[in-house]
This record gives sequence, structure tokens and C-alpha cells, in this order.
Amino acid sequence: MKLGLDNKYVDEENLVNNKVKEMHQRLLKGWWNNPVRWFIVLLALSLVLSYIYILRLSEGGDITFFSMLILCLIGYIVNPKAGLLAAFLFALIRYGIDYVFSGKIADAITAYGGQPELFMEYLTILARDGYHVLHKVFLDTGNPDFVLILGDIFDYFIGYTLLGLYGFAEALTIQKKGEGEKPRKVFSLQGAFLFVVSLRFIESVVSTLVFYIEPQVWFIQLIAAAAYSFIYVFIEGLLSLFVFSIPQVVNVLLFVRTVAHTEYNERIYKEY
Repeated sequence: MKLGLDNKYVDEENLVNNKVKEMHQRLLKGWWNNPVRWFIVLLALSLVLSYIYILRLSEGGDITFFSMLILCLIGYIVNPKAGLLAAFLFALIRYGIDYVFSGKIADAITAYGGQPELFMEYLTILARDGYHVLHKVFLDTGNPDFVLILGDIFDYFIGYTLLGLYGFAEALTIQKKGEGEKPRKVFSLQGAFLFVVSLRFIESVVSTLVFYIEPQVWFIQLIAAAAYSFIYVFIEGLLSLFVFSIPQVVNVLLFVRTVAHTEYNERIYKEY
């Protein structure tokens, strides 16, 4: 106890506890009805987790610590448009980190920037003879492989952005015939996730066939592309789906979604 300015004794311990509780309440309320804050945090979390590898393949592609799941959930917790924007920003930031800042793009600009006629020649070969001839041209000349750069752009900006469709898939409904009938959901939470992961898998197979695999019998190419894409897309997708199917996880996500769009509610907070 301590004598205060008004000559009354003040319980310092209770005073500190009350201030801590007050700070906690302010911090807590700051997250309610604040979808922008959740958008930023979830996007940042998905980016960090995307560099925590469970497995990384030597030819590109990696199984990460549930980064695809976190990225998809932005469309559920915030809204579908925000989810699509987040997926595009995720692709842009990751491409910048992995390729622009690493110097790979700079090498290509250096190689072709001063030779516009060479650049146009390569584009002509690409249009006329396809990837495999052009790929050989690059390997023979020792220049940075522009086709592989195109493939990486395709993988990042198409592959990751497809995950941003999760919010739209999860919200998709079919109107039943008859008066008073409620719209029926097309996908469950887990079904929508499996759908967008499947889209990314298809994109990865197409990208592998077009940009990376050397000429072979077509069905051997397809099997090889599907097997490679399955390793780094579907294995992480299936692991994420297992976590996503735990009821407690679904309850937490529902609570976070409620918090993001509702003013602070003591009753809801205590219920959860």
C-alpha cells in the first residue's frame, strides 16, 4: 500500500493489474470489426510460412508449412475480393523476393536489354517452333533462359492467384426451385479448398508440360508432370485439408471471421 496525493492509500498491485486489463481490452477491441488488419496479418503470415519448407524439390516447387491454407482463408475471413487481391500480392511479393531481388531478372535484362533484335528473334522462334527449340537455343548460347523465366511468371502469377478464388468458391450457392427454398452451398469449407488446390495442380501440370519437360512421348510427359506437381501441390494440400477438417480449427476460423466483421461483443468473446 502507498499513500496517494489525496492522502488515501493506493493498492499498487491492483492499480497495475487494472492498467494491464485496460490495455488488454484496448488491444482486444482493436481487432474487432477490422478486416484490414486481419488481411495484412494473414497475408504476412502466409508469406512467412511459405519460406518454412517441409520439403523443397531441386527443380522448383516446395511443400510449405500450410501457407496455401492461410492464403486461401483470407477470402473466407475478410471477403472473396480481398482473397483474390491477397493471392495476387502474395505472388508479386514472392516473385520479387525469389527472382527480382535474387538477380535472375537482372541477368536477363542485361543479356537482352542491349539487343532488342535478339529478343525479337527469340520471340519469333517461340511462336513458330515452340518451347523446346527455343530452350535449346538458350542452352547453346549460354544466355539466361527466357522461356524458364516465362514459366516462373506463369507459375507464380497464375498458380498462386488461383488460390485466391477460394472465397468465391466457398460462397458459391445454387438457388433451389420453389418459393421459400434457401440457396444451397456448392462447396463446404474443405471442399472449396480442395477445389482451388486442384486448380493449382492443373496449372502446375500445364506449366510443367509447356515450359520444363524435354520432348518425350506425350503420355510419359503427362505422367511425369502430374507426378511432379502432385508432390509439391497436393501433398501440402492434403496435409492442410486434414488440419482444416479438425472441428476446433473450424470453430476458431468462424470466431476470427466474426471478430473481423463485428463490433466488440463481450458475450461472443466469452462464448468462445
